[in-house]
Amino acid sequence: MTEEASNSGDAGGEPPKPPQSIAAERFFLSKQLGSGCFGEVWLGDDRKKGGNVAVKLEVKAAGTKQLANEYEILATLKCPSQQQGFTEVYHFGREGLFICLVMELLGKSLDDLIELCKGKFDMATCALLGDQIVRRMEYLHSKGIIHRDVKPENFMMGVGSKAHIVYLIDFGLSEPYWNDGQHAMAMKDDLTGTARYASINAHDRA
Repeated sequence: MTEEASNSGDAGGEPPKPPQSIAAERFFLSKQLGSGCFGEVWLGDDRKKGGNVAVKLEVKAAGTKQLANEYEILATLKCPSQQQGFTEVYHFGREGLFICLVMELLGKSLDDLIELCKGKFDMATCALLGDQIVRRMEYLHSKGIIHRDVKPENFMMGVGSKAHIVYLIDFGLSEPYWNDGQHAMAMKDDLTGTARYASINAHDRA
């Protein structure tokens, strides 16, 4: 039996099991951290460099291409060099039935932190966070890219020596809005992103 056949699930529609390791056994998956419409996020162990990583998994047969899009966006943002506040990518490829994206492991999201702070940040914290958030969005837009799913869950803090740095994450829905000196996006009637944080105009068009 091939690896893909053994991971494809039974006739009852069971989802395929994630691989135990990827990238020629460089990264080993240990536990699931979360899931979403695109797939799952796992905690991984980098056996080459040491330390933990985040591993995003997307079932190839599902027909979505959010991880491929996210990888392309992150590669664009990395040029000419890795930018502060954007996750570093260590690997992108296919493993069995899964598309895998291995990235720098981050800490808690702003949504988690505001909950820990009982729904309110003090003024100094708001100022420090706001400054970094604006800088992340400015850099993204300077590359001619729009995020399309801005929300507290998609801003995360770093870990260790980078615990004070705000990261902008999750570029699966992102698109170029400016190309060759002109707008590159067409207006769409369907709602993109998270309805709770979408604009009034977006809701009116949906």
